[in-house]
Amino acid sequence: MKYLFYRCESLEYLHLSNFETSNVENMECMFSDCSKLKEIKGINNFKINKNCKIEGIFDDCDELDYLTISKNKKISIDVHKLISKDETKEKIISIMFFIPEQNIHYPIPCNEFDSFSKIENKLFEEFPELKSKNIYYLANGNTVNKTTTIKENKIKNGDTILINYLDDDN
Repeated sequence: MKYLFYRCESLEYLHLSNFETSNVENMECMFSDCSKLKEIKGINNFKINKNCKIEGIFDDCDELDYLTISKNKKISIDVHKLISKDETKEKIISIMFFIPEQNIHYPIPCNEFDSFSKIENKLFEEFPELKSKNIYYLANGNTVNKTTTIKENKIKNGDTILINYLDDDN
């Protein structure tokens, strides 16, 4: 399967549910340079053996989010372009920020090993006015440590993070 869909630059959607991949030995650059590819249905059923070459499989798939391959496992949802040969499996989770003063719920997808400050920056992109406030976050009744990861803060998929803040003049 090496270079199977390589440089299919107009390709946006694929349906690969019937692909049998458990004996494939090479998937290098399989989807590389598919710059408009947005979705691959059925890819979660792929099985990758530990000797399969997967380098560059999603290189320059700029529209394709949350995919990676972990050998000996099925393809799992993850941040794109994080292809690695190690056995670690990082999970994409969705956390919900709740701003009580504005009655706003805002979900942010993230990796469980993302630093909380990285997630906070995603929040600031959507709500830039929060940058000027003295913010603290509560998750599961505990104050969130901004210098550690989502996992280290024991934040799990579907958790809600309460945003509390004081205006600068208070």
